[in-house]
Amino acid sequence: MDSIKTTQEKVLKLYQKVNPSFRPIENDELFEQMRRVREDIFFKKLKLPKKLFKGAKIISLGSGTGEYELFYALWGGEITCVDMNRFAMDRVVTLFSHYKLEHSLKKTYVQSYFDLDIGDEKFDFVIADGTIVHTEDPIGALRKFVGYVEKEGFIVVALTELAGGVQRNLQRNMLNILAGDDERKIIDYASLLFKEHIEHAIQIGGRTKEQVIYDTYINPKSKTPIIQDILRVFNENEISYYSGFPLINPFCLTSSAREPQHDLTDDRFYHLTLMNQITWLLAADDDMNVAEEYFSSWKDSLKIFSDFSAEFYDITSKDTKIDRLEVALNHLGEFLEGNIVRPLEMFLSERLSEFYLDLEELLSMLRKKDIDALKNAKYRRLFKGTCGVGYTFVVGHKD
Repeated sequence: MDSIKTTQEKVLKLYQKVNPSFRPIENDELFEQMRRVREDIFFKKLKLPKKLFKGAKIISLGSGTGEYELFYALWGGEITCVDMNRFAMDRVVTLFSHYKLEHSLKKTYVQSYFDLDIGDEKFDFVIADGTIVHTEDPIGALRKFVGYVEKEGFIVVALTELAGGVQRNLQRNMLNILAGDDERKIIDYASLLFKEHIEHAIQIGGRTKEQVIYDTYINPKSKTPIIQDILRVFNENEISYYSGFPLINPFCLTSSAREPQHDLTDDRFYHLTLMNQITWLLAADDDMNVAEEYFSSWKDSLKIFSDFSAEFYDITSKDTKIDRLEVALNHLGEFLEGNIVRPLEMFLSERLSEFYLDLEELLSMLRKKDIDALKNAKYRRLFKGTCGVGYTFVVGHKD
């Protein structure tokens, strides 16, 4: 049996034991909470307005138990669901019936990605949410999925990107070293060593502790692609980068809007995502905390820079005076004295150095398999808050 099918069988066995996607969405409060989050992601963060979904053909690859697919149907989509777990697909059918959306569920396939055959059918939206990382060949799956995208259609890929997932993959590595394949030990050690992360995942994702532990740590496969590999697949298939979250747009690209667009799928730009990926690796706090803790000094810098720029506002023959240039020069000198690079050094280089020291100390404790030391470790950057970026959305548009 090849490795792809072996992995499929192992993952399916786990999902039939503890399904990672199930939520009791029939609860009105939970339904509204999940609806708000999904609409915020798609309509605001990914810039995919609701009207795009009305009458759109949508295929969800790895639909799980169908909670998210309900919302796509409520937005007006015609849904095709694909999942290799027949118990999960039974739940999909039940949910659509419960909400009287049977007419929106056009097709269901109880098959793996690699066995799926839909012929030449194309879709306005191809959605792969969180599941390709649990296959033996996630990039191979993505290469297959892009072939389902209709012209002027979209592909939405949501996954744990490699840089953002380093800390979670490190946790898996630790548990493998400490517990091997012993499920009971994995659960116990995860609960002991990663309590903060597990509680955060429960709060944010609305899943149970059991679901979080089984999907994150016991799941037999977690292959998290790097962002450049996703962009490369897009580029090979004439799919342009449309949007994403967290943002991956490099701040330094400033070509004129009148010039042909240089797409981020062009491999000449891949290195420009480095700062983003470092940020994803080290992510721990929410955005407001980051803005205040590391970049509050930029408030004063922005005021000075604005004063500098203002000297070039509304330039007319009557108001043009050399004194304005002297004032501008003074403002620019004051701005440079503020050392605007320092917050970036603190945010990137210094935090990354602390991460290195944490990893060095962790390695020493792991070599000794010192559980007490690992439990009581006082990390500077490791395993804090969000523990990296667990979910990255990348949207491509078929040209």
